[in-house]
Amino acid sequence: MPPFTRVEFSVGPSLKSRRVVLLIQFPDEVLLQFQNRRSSSQTEAYRIALKAIVALKFDVTYGSMTFISTTTGKIKSPESLGEPHYTAEDGCCVWILKKP
Repeated sequence: MPPFTRVEFSVGPSLKSRRVVLLIQFPDEVLLQFQNRRSSSQTEAYRIALKAIVALKFDVTYGSMTFISTTTGKIKSPESLGEPHYTAEDGCCVWILKKP
């Protein structure tokens, strides 16, 4: 499984509205848990992204967001991301790539 997953939401009434894009990094032990539960990193990334959006207090309401996609994140230099904007209780790190 890939250690990075990109999650994208549209914020507003249409898919052409502003976007929220998050990058999530999974620690190795969390990826192993996914395999044991037969879950995918994309499914778990969606769950973590929603928690991060609430914790970071974005100016959006849950009902106004439309999920667009989760894809494998391709990062050439993870160091370039800097410090994560949010860290989940299981150690998953979240960076904001684009916010409304």
